[in-house]
Amino acid sequence: MVDGFVWSKAMKEVLHESRVEAKGLGIFTSAFRYVGRAAPPTRLVFYEDLVATTGGVLALLAVVVTSLTDFKLLDGISSILIGCLMVGVAFRAGYDNMVGLIGVSAPPDIEERVASIILADSHVTDIYQMRILQEGRLLSRGRAD
Repeated sequence: MVDGFVWSKAMKEVLHESRVEAKGLGIFTSAFRYVGRAAPPTRLVFYEDLVATTGGVLALLAVVVTSLTDFKLLDGISSILIGCLMVGVAFRAGYDNMVGLIGVSAPPDIEERVASIILADSHVTDIYQMRILQEGRLLSRGRAD
């Protein structure tokens, strides 16, 4: 329950950092959709508590089912699934850190914002192609000009 509570707080922080408004079950779906825009520590807490909450539910189900039935294999299956989830989070955290170090294309809305600011300048006359890179995952909260 504690990890579920922390996960819900992490979902709300993902939405705050992504500047997205959502309520009710929309918080859940929007957090998954925009988690890539959150800061690395927020993403790590989000993924870690996702695994902790899911793992707790899987473990609880396995304990209940194996204690009430003869299907003892479910305990091992749930343990393997929890382990796979943990490995997945470790790879995702490593990938996110790698992307943050080498830079990636900025999100489309940021590209459009920067391009509109550049092209609005009367001195800009001959840009035929533009590539906007984002170094790190933290987006600026200030003005782009």
